[in-house]
Amino acid sequence: MSNLFQIAATDPCGGLLPIVKVIRKGVFPIIQIGIPIILIVLGTIDLGKAVISSDDKEVKAHKVD
Repeated sequence: MSNLFQIAATDPCGGLLPIVKVIRKGVFPIIQIGIPIILIVLGTIDLGKAVISSDDKEVKAHKVD
């Protein structure tokens, strides 16, 4: 059975291997590190807004048990 990367490597234009390497070495680490940081920061900002507003109903809605 042929592998997609083997087929692409025989392509006279260079294949998909360089593109796959860029995605694997550059894009995935940024996504793996960046998205959790963004979620934590946005959650903190949202909880901070609820606490500053001094509305008990909003604070309870954002409270994590």
